[in-house]
Amino acid sequence: MIPPSKFEVRRRMEEWAQAMELSNAMLMAGLRRKIGPDGDLHAAYREWSQDNHDRKWAEIEEVQERRRRNMEQTLRPGATT
Repeated sequence: MIPPSKFEVRRRMEEWAQAMELSNAMLMAGLRRKIGPDGDLHAAYREWSQDNHDRKWAEIEEVQERRRRNMEQTLRPGATT
């Protein structure tokens, strides 16, 4: 496989940066709509960020628990694979 040219790498990085900026703008617009024109956008973002963080950790813990249960079932004497 031929590596991309410097031009192509730069173009892809610029597209990625643009996508991140648009995602952020959409998030902020959604938060603004939720809290109204007089709401505290920074506080709304902090709350959203904390909720998102907590949700992600809960997902990680759920996956780890599922793996632990599967491992226990696999290691149980007489268990079939």
